[in-house]
Amino acid sequence: MKHVTSIEADQTWYENVRNMLREANLLDRVDYRHIPCELQDQDEPAAHPYSDVAADLPDGSLDFCLVDGHIRASCFRIAIQKIKPGGLLVLDNANRFVPNLAMGRFATTHQPLDKPSSPLWGRLLQEISTWRAIHTTDRIWDTRLWIRACRD
Repeated sequence: MKHVTSIEADQTWYENVRNMLREANLLDRVDYRHIPCELQDQDEPAAHPYSDVAADLPDGSLDFCLVDGHIRASCFRIAIQKIKPGGLLVLDNANRFVPNLAMGRFATTHQPLDKPSSPLWGRLLQEISTWRAIHTTDRIWDTRLWIRACRD
């Protein structure tokens, strides 16, 4: 890994992680930013400084992106464009947003979804429908991984 960019909304957690990065001498390899985000997933703005950090990155430039935290659909929407062919896009707690049927039953016991949680998530899933999808679950939380097709 040559370089990581990470965005944190919580000031206290940001300071804790920044101290850990400093102690591990990793500050030169991690662009770690605190960007407050007062919005939650139900808000999903078209633009916000928290999600727009990725908008400044070149399209097709990321090997890996983990979407976890606030306004996930807004972040995911931008991340789709930034993942290079063969790159990995991960959505943590995916059961809150995307259908979670696995092997004929709901993978997650407390939040079963048989359709996307919003029209925006429906459009995002359609946009990556050609990507390889991998579903993982501990039956409480789901994590989804998508590998961008080499040819969309």
